[in-house]
Amino acid sequence: MVIIDTAIAKHDFGALNYFAALFVALLVCEFLFQYAVIYLTQLTGQRIIFDLRMKLYAHLEKLHLQFFDRNPVGRLITRVTSDIESLNDMFTSGLVYLFGDLFLLIGIIVFMFILDMKLTLVALAVLPVIFYISMVFKKYVRITYREVRLKISALNSYLQENITGVSTVQIFNRERKNFEHFDAFNRSLTDSHIASIFHYAWFFPAINLASSVAIALILWYGGGEVVRESITLGTLIAFIQYALLFFRPIQDLSDKYNILQTAMASSERVFKLLDTENAISNAKQVQPIEPFRGQVEFKNVFFSYNPKDVKTDEDFILKDISLSVEPGQSIALVGATGSGKSTIVNLLSRFYEIQRGSILIDRKEIQQIDQYTLRKNMAVVLQDVFLFSGNILDNIRLGDTSISENAVIDAAR
Repeated sequence: MVIIDTAIAKHDFGALNYFAALFVALLVCEFLFQYAVIYLTQLTGQRIIFDLRMKLYAHLEKLHLQFFDRNPVGRLITRVTSDIESLNDMFTSGLVYLFGDLFLLIGIIVFMFILDMKLTLVALAVLPVIFYISMVFKKYVRITYREVRLKISALNSYLQENITGVSTVQIFNRERKNFEHFDAFNRSLTDSHIASIFHYAWFFPAINLASSVAIALILWYGGGEVVRESITLGTLIAFIQYALLFFRPIQDLSDKYNILQTAMASSERVFKLLDTENAISNAKQVQPIEPFRGQVEFKNVFFSYNPKDVKTDEDFILKDISLSVEPGQSIALVGATGSGKSTIVNLLSRFYEIQRGSILIDRKEIQQIDQYTLRKNMAVVLQDVFLFSGNILDNIRLGDTSISENAVIDAAR
């Protein structure tokens, strides 16, 4: 406005050169500011996501075994990977820029009111329409994004199960049937994505249309004011530039809103997992068990993997089990498949809680023994050995560097 009404209109080349140099200086400052903002926001976002991913992994490691029995591995992997990445997008591309856009909007509104109050009120007349459009979009898109995250988890779970059990799939010629099931999961996920795309497809153009209507109103009303000589042409041009700057963040907000809705759906699932309590934890006052002798006693133990479904004693897997094993004594548990042999070993390691009775280790209630100490003194040889990535040495040590290489070789013979 000042350049048009003073420097250009009055042919003042000195003022024109001054404003041009000032404009270049402002551009350099804007470049440095944007560089600092982008770098710091990305760095902060990555650190937050790193801490959150570590916290989630640490929480998963401590959850009781029954939790993993009821939750497919693919679903949990989605929480730690895909859902966390959605939150990363929110921190690095959505939330911080959202606050920046809001501060920019406030600053522009202040300048617009200083420039011309009537024109500002005309420009802001479309804000209720934009707000209503945003509320309608939020109502529907939140549901579709939540469905998308659920469908991704279901797809990952099915994929993980079939890749892990690929030998079973092939030996029973299940390739075609499982392909059809995967096709159903994939189509369901695609349909959910299309539903979210539909809402976003009309939301962004609607915001653009409302912004364009506001500019048209400014041209109509402001042009009349220029004709009536109530304002100068420079004032109108400057106001239009401010209005364009004002509606650009709003249009950007509509794009960031899409990221935020996706992140909100993911955050619900991540924090729901973090809020899951460990059903098996140490007592407030644990009893020492050193030196560990190895005396084991079961007293009238009743156990079921689904205690909520138990109505009578016959519904328990283990019913009134009592046994006593002295240190150094060898015993064999013999029974049909599913009779509870592995369950007894799991109860000794306290992977599950019994419903009735008691288990004693060296005459101490198993619930009163520190879990780390208990499992450190347990040695279990599994029927189906699970190999972690790495070499045989690492798998035998399982991260215990105190075990020498010679000890590993002796154990492997």
